[in-house]
Amino acid sequence: MIVINLTENRSEKTVTRKLTFGQEEIFYEFVGEVLPAPITDLDAALVASIFMAMSRGEPIHVAGPVSATLLENIEEFQRAWALLRPSLFKVVPITADEEILKHQRPNSAVIAYSGGVDANSSLAFHMEGYAGRRKRVIEAAVLIHGMDVPIDKDFSVFENIASATLSHYNLPLTVVRTNWRKYNPHWEMVFIAGITGCLHQFDVGYGILSSDEDYGSIVMPWSSNPATNHLLSGIRTIQTEGTGFTRTQKFRMLPLALTENLRVCWQDVELGANLNCGKCEKCIRTKMNFEANGMEPPACLGPKVSRWDALRPLAKNQVQRNYLVDALKFARQNGVEEEWVKTLPIGLFFSKLKGRTAPLSRKVMRRMRLVKG
Repeated sequence: MIVINLTENRSEKTVTRKLTFGQEEIFYEFVGEVLPAPITDLDAALVASIFMAMSRGEPIHVAGPVSATLLENIEEFQRAWALLRPSLFKVVPITADEEILKHQRPNSAVIAYSGGVDANSSLAFHMEGYAGRRKRVIEAAVLIHGMDVPIDKDFSVFENIASATLSHYNLPLTVVRTNWRKYNPHWEMVFIAGITGCLHQFDVGYGILSSDEDYGSIVMPWSSNPATNHLLSGIRTIQTEGTGFTRTQKFRMLPLALTENLRVCWQDVELGANLNCGKCEKCIRTKMNFEANGMEPPACLGPKVSRWDALRPLAKNQVQRNYLVDALKFARQNGVEEEWVKTLPIGLFFSKLKGRTAPLSRKVMRRMRLVKG
């Protein structure tokens, strides 16, 4: 049995915490105006550890109080992921020193923030009056260093730009440094536990996540999804926003101030102040999303999309293809006459053709190597 625990050291402007998972140690360093309150429960420790335990197939014991709600939810969460990726994850027994049966849920929240379109549209959803009964009082945005940007890379540019963007709403930024990813391979399947493990450490009622895909285009398995995200709720409810909108629709909610310093590119974390390469599939389709709504792409995304950009086989998988088809659909509906609207269907055809021929190409190459050997 693996025992997990969470301890902390506090100062006026910083909180450091250590999550022990057997003999392994995950650290968290929180810096900002809004910091976690002293530890009263270990929901965060359990959420952050769940995929580590499932990948090893070993039972875990939480050395402290955990909400009964989370213990109930995470049983179903495990069953879901054991079916989604049976080669990676197994259902494991979980016990705790104490189960918290009752708790109050205030309407306060923290939001996971990356500086990208999904995070900014979720922020605008609550701050601009779109959320209706789902509206929460957001106390801080949480930017995590150690997830997409490695922990040993300089993060100051991302922090400064995030702070500048959030100043539009006078919203505080809390930066979290953590080595959680070091102990969690299979990134595309597990990252949601790393993010929610950070959100659960704040004294709020809700942790807000931003959806990648919409309800009509979900491709499984993928770590963040509306089927399993909410099953990481405990004392804090995990609320996923944006699933009810396509990616192109999300852009309509963005005020200008939230678009000037968008960070969407994941191709090269060495880009520094440029943030986006302007040439990769994600940068190009983000510019398409703007233009599909009749909006001018911000300068931070680089030059406008050309007909040649759209002719490239951009989509490498079904998710990317869905995003491009969505941009094309709204561009046509809105009467957009950019050159890429005419050439993107050809690029999509090339992408589909390339996807069909890739397995055959790999098979031929394997046989050639065997003959050569």
